[in-house]
Amino acid sequence: MPLSSYPSPDFGGTWWTGIDDDGWGISLAYFGDIIIAVIYYYDDAGNPRWVLGQNSGFERNVEIAIDLYEHHGFGRTATPIETTKIIAGTATFILSSYSQILENDATMTIDINYQGSQGGNWSRTNVPLSIFTKPH
Repeated sequence: MPLSSYPSPDFGGTWWTGIDDDGWGISLAYFGDIIIAVIYYYDDAGNPRWVLGQNSGFERNVEIAIDLYEHHGFGRTATPIETTKIIAGTATFILSSYSQILENDATMTIDINYQGSQGGNWSRTNVPLSIFTKPH
C-alpha cells in the first residue's frame, strides 16, 4: 500500500490494555479514512476467538463505532466451502495518540456475543488502550 494511503498520524499496529487485563488485544490497520480492527480474545471456556470489522470516517480524537463479525469457513487442510460471516457485536474507539502511555492513547468499549454451543458474551467498557508495537 502506498504511504499516501496511510492516515496521519498512523495508528496502525497492535494495541493492548496493560497487564491488569492481559490475554487479548487489537490489531488496527488503515486505508485512507477506513479503520480495520481485528480483536482477539478468549471465551469463557478458554478457547481463542477473533472478530473483524471496518468502518470509514476515521478521525483522530473522534469516536468511531465498528460492527464486528465472526467469520466461519474451513481449516487449511479441509475441503473448501463457502465462508460466512455473522454479526458478533460492536467496538467503539477514540484514538488520541501513540505515546505508549496507557491513559493517554485511546479508549475502547466492546461488546461481543460469540456463537457456538458454548456461546456467550465478552465485553469491556471504556478501557484504556495503548499501542504495543510501533505504528506502521
